[in-house]
Amino acid sequence: SMLRTMAGQLIMHDSIKTTLPKAKELRPIVERLITHAKSGNLLSRRKALDFLRTNEPVQRLWEVMPSRYEDRNGGYCRITQLYNRVGDDAPIARIELIDEPVETSRARKAAKNFLIKERLQWKKEYYYKQR
Repeated sequence: SMLRTMAGQLIMHDSIKTTLPKAKELRPIVERLITHAKSGNLLSRRKALDFLRTNEPVQRLWEVMPSRYEDRNGGYCRITQLYNRVGDDAPIARIELIDEPVETSRARKAAKNFLIKERLQWKKEYYYKQR
């Protein structure tokens, strides 16, 4: 019941903050719902309505999501770890629906990997010079 509510809220608001284990449990559920929405048939809509139990997220799934993710074959969600909560030190994460094209995501990932490799190369050169 908690995951149903969280899935509905994520679909309606595109981004929610929760603990990291809950976000990891929520990701496959939401991605499966979006895949059902892309198929667009009545049986899938009824399955989504049976799971979510409210009409607003299902309506948004069938109106917005197929056009948003028509060029993407999966990986509709992104989990970003934010900080640890003060009271119980639980890791807090943001789970969000990706709203950018596939090419932009690939370019961002390539740039991030390039920076990581450059930093490692710099460290190697720096420590080699100190010897």
